[in-house]
Amino acid sequence: MVPRLARRPEGDEAAASSVMVAREMADAGLRVMFLDLTWSGAPSASMLESGRYPGITDLLSSRAQFSQIIRGDLYSDCHVIPVGTADPAHAMRAADRLPI
Repeated sequence: MVPRLARRPEGDEAAASSVMVAREMADAGLRVMFLDLTWSGAPSASMLESGRYPGITDLLSSRAQFSQIIRGDLYSDCHVIPVGTADPAHAMRAADRLPI
């Protein structure tokens, strides 16, 4: 019999898991910045009051400054950078700026 490999979460399940891990790390006293790079923005929307805040796409599109896109999680000490409201295709043209 071949041993079964551990199942890895995918999609929304993985996003929910990443939110839980980020919150637990923040609540343990670590400084955590959760950067939502999903297409849907569901993970950061569950951490904030709304899914319509400026975020990483706005930063890359030069529509917002770094200080304007960081939000606090409603349920932990985690900081959140949501996907944002700018056009993702336009923002990805400046993806080389992400390391900055």
